Amino acid sequence: MSGNTQEQPKVDEKQEFLYIRAMHALTRIEEVFGSQAELARTLNISRMAVNKWRRRIPAERVLDIYRVTNGEISPHEMRPDIYPDPDWRPRDKSLISK
Repeated sequence: MSGNTQEQPKVDEKQEFLYIRAMHALTRIEEVFGSQAELARTLNISRMAVNKWRRRIPAERVLDIYRVTNGEISPHEMRPDIYPDPDWRPRDKSLISK
């Protein structure tokens, strides 16, 4: 065995956590909408735009998604870095369509 071992690249744990959360949130969004394409149609954006969210859901889309899922997917679930309180919900009830 050679003593020449390669060091593993350091992983930014926060970024890795956010990536995992984004993937989980996208999976939940797909469960609600059936597909990324349907979410894209609902938000009037391209499917490719939604596909790029695998790393992070854009902050400006969090409340839109919260609204179109009728609150089923919380802001914390999508972006815990911005919405650290898992119980936080917007006070403005008009964000949830009934």
